[in-house]
Amino acid sequence: MNPVWQCVRASFDAKPEDWSAVHELFERCGCAGTVECDSPAQMWAYVYEDETAAHRIETLRRLLLESGAVKVSLDRVEEQNWAESWKQFFKPREVGNRFLIVPSWHDDLSGSASDRIRIVLDPGQAFGTGDHPTTRLALAAVEKYVQKGTAMLDIGTGSGILSIAGARLGANVCATEMEPAAADAADANFQRNNVSVELLKTDGLPENRTFDLIVSNIFTATLLRLMPIVHARLAMNGVWIATGIIEANGEEMQTAALKWQFETDEREDEEGWVMFAFRKR
Repeated sequence: MNPVWQCVRASFDAKPEDWSAVHELFERCGCAGTVECDSPAQMWAYVYEDETAAHRIETLRRLLLESGAVKVSLDRVEEQNWAESWKQFFKPREVGNRFLIVPSWHDDLSGSASDRIRIVLDPGQAFGTGDHPTTRLALAAVEKYVQKGTAMLDIGTGSGILSIAGARLGANVCATEMEPAAADAADANFQRNNVSVELLKTDGLPENRTFDLIVSNIFTATLLRLMPIVHARLAMNGVWIATGIIEANGEEMQTAALKWQFETDEREDEEGWVMFAFRKR
C-alpha cells in the first residue's frame, strides 16, 4: 500500500507581507518544507499520516486561522501521485563554479561531459535541488568558505545538498533535520554520494560544540530566532551563511546581525532573494 499524506493548504485574502511568519507555523507542527503561491495567496505542506498526524494537523489548522488564514483545507494524497510527477522538471544543472547537480534517475550519472564536482540527488519530499535561488546562493557561498577540515553545521539540511557540497570540498559536516521524510531523503543522498555526514534528527543545534561555518537556508523569522544560538555555536571569526531571506527583509536581518556582533562579509541577491555571509567578531 502506498504511503498517504495530507496536504494542508492555508488560503489568505491577500499575500502576506512576509511569508516566513506563516512558514514558521507549519515548521512548529513538523512541516519544514512548504510551498507558497502569491496568486491566489496560499501556502501548503504535506503531513505524513502517522499516529501523530491528526493532532499536528488540528494544531496547525488552529494556528493558521488565528494568524489570518481565511480557509485551511485538507486533501489526502498517495505518495506515488505527487512525489514522482515533478521529476520531469529536475534536470542536471551547473551551480556556482564547481558543482553539477544531477538527479539520481538521470541517464548519465557519470557526468562525463563535465569536470565539475557532481552531487547526485533524489530530494524526495525534501527541499533542495539547486533550482531555487536560495539554494544556488548557498552553494556558491559554501564553495567560497569551505576549506579542507572546516567544521561545518548545516541547519535544516532538507535534501542534504549543502552538506554534500561541504563534505565533497573537505569539510567535516554535521547536519540537522526535524522532518522525518526529509531526514530520510538526506540520509539516502549522503549514501548515494558516498560522503560521511553526521545527521541529527532534531530542530535544535548541537550543544557544547562550535563550528567554523554554519549554513542555514530557512525563512527570515526562523533565522532571527536562531541568531543568538548561532552566534554561540560559531567559533570566533567563523562565518554564518544565512539565506532564505526575501529582499524586503534584508535590512531587518542585517540590523539584527549587527546587534549580535556579526559583521557582514558579503551580501548576494538573486531574483528577490538574499544571502548574507556574517562573520563573528
